[in-house]
Amino acid sequence: MTRFPGLSLVVATACWSSVALSQSPSAMPPTAPAPVAAPAPTVPSPEAAARSTEPEVGVSDEEAARAGLVRGGLTADEAARRAIASSASLARVEATVRIAQAGSLQALSGLLPELVLQGRATYTNAIVNNLGQATAADLALAELLIGNVADPSAQTLFRQIIIGQSSISFPYYRSQYELTASLTYPVTAALGTLLPMYRAAGMQVEAAEIQGEVERAQVGLRAREAFYEHVRARGALVAATAARESASAHAERLRAMVEAGVASRADLLSVEAQLASMEVAVQNATLGVEISTRALHLLMHDDGEGGAGSAPIEIGENVSLPPPAPQGSLAALEAQALDHRPELRSTRLARRAREAQVRAQAFARYPQLLLQGNVQYANPNNRYIPQTREFQSSWDLSAVLRWSPNDTLAAEGRRRQASAELSQLEAQEEELLDAVRLEVTQAYQQLATSRATVTSAAAAVAAADEAVRVREAQLEAGVAVTAELLDARAQLVRAQLELVDATIQMRLSSARLRRAVGEADVESP
Repeated sequence: MTRFPGLSLVVATACWSSVALSQSPSAMPPTAPAPVAAPAPTVPSPEAAARSTEPEVGVSDEEAARAGLVRGGLTADEAARRAIASSASLARVEATVRIAQAGSLQALSGLLPELVLQGRATYTNAIVNNLGQATAADLALAELLIGNVADPSAQTLFRQIIIGQSSISFPYYRSQYELTASLTYPVTAALGTLLPMYRAAGMQVEAAEIQGEVERAQVGLRAREAFYEHVRARGALVAATAARESASAHAERLRAMVEAGVASRADLLSVEAQLASMEVAVQNATLGVEISTRALHLLMHDDGEGGAGSAPIEIGENVSLPPPAPQGSLAALEAQALDHRPELRSTRLARRAREAQVRAQAFARYPQLLLQGNVQYANPNNRYIPQTREFQSSWDLSAVLRWSPNDTLAAEGRRRQASAELSQLEAQEEELLDAVRLEVTQAYQQLATSRATVTSAAAAVAAADEAVRVREAQLEAGVAVTAELLDARAQLVRAQLELVDATIQMRLSSARLRRAVGEADVESP
């Protein structure tokens, strides 16, 4: 059987600290005995209860030993920190943030003028480039016209042009080398579409970062729950072990009484049957401890000694001390949750981003104005006539008004899609508001109920323990039967388990309430 040194004091501390928790006339007297087989630790004072639950702060070595704590042992906060530091889901959220940042960078590129640099080398087929061949009629008409010119020099010039050079051609180069730079800026799209899309992308980045806070809080809460469930399992094991040892001791005394002839063998058999059932309870409790240990190691991604992930966990938090009381009324806590819950902040940002996208796509349906400038440096440059085999530059500026029914139809489809997604986010926000209010209310009421339950369970343990003591005395005096003692012992075990359960539930309710109102969790290193 797995042993947990000092863990028996966890149950005892829970019992005794509940006395300090319920200072009222109806509370059980502070002199009530501790549970069977569990040493009675010192009752924490109100000042001690207000101090940190970690033994390293404000608790002496003797007090830590009495509470069954280990200096440097695991606490709920430490478990949450280690789980957050190694969480795979947080790594996934970080990847989501990087994806959103990449989308924001893409959106930013649309706001910048588009600069295109291009180099080109072109080779074409050979062509004849002239103004056409003169016919016989053309030549006869030309001679007639030349005959009307009085100046002989002019006649000679016209004859050379029309008759001697019957066709005129220009140089043509089959290869061309060109460098161009084009700068385009979508004026209306930048203001009405691209800028809102860039703002929406920035909101999506922020929303993704807030999702990291959401995941961190969830991982931290799961680790705390696993830690307290582990302590609950160990407390149940302590109670079952204490009950078994007490029943074993009583069985030994009863055997002596049977041998002396002052008790019946039937009573001994009943006690031995109860002892056997308690052995089963101890084995079940041991299994629960092993499972909770493994679960806690997995959440912290700690394989433990030997890589088995089942090394015993040393407890460093006094879970029997009452958690801090809620600050404010239920209405105030709900208001705090609505202001601080990261899920709500993320949803609001996502809704605002979607609103910007709806506006951007609505504007994209209209004609768009673009400004464009081009610079060309080519050899030969086609804008120069006649062409020459040298690099020459040219430029142009254009204002382009562009509209396409295809673009308009596509933009309208995107607008309708974004509008529908906006409606989804609005409905999701309303659902989340209701869920947060309900979560705060449940955690608040569970904490109040668990505090009252601890007080009641502590009184039940004291009463059951006294009943066992009385029945043992009566049995030795011969005025009670063994069945009555067995019933009293069973009632004591149930009362101890209920007290352990109530004490752990109080810590769980407090952790869930802090999570519900949006208190920041521990940060990863």
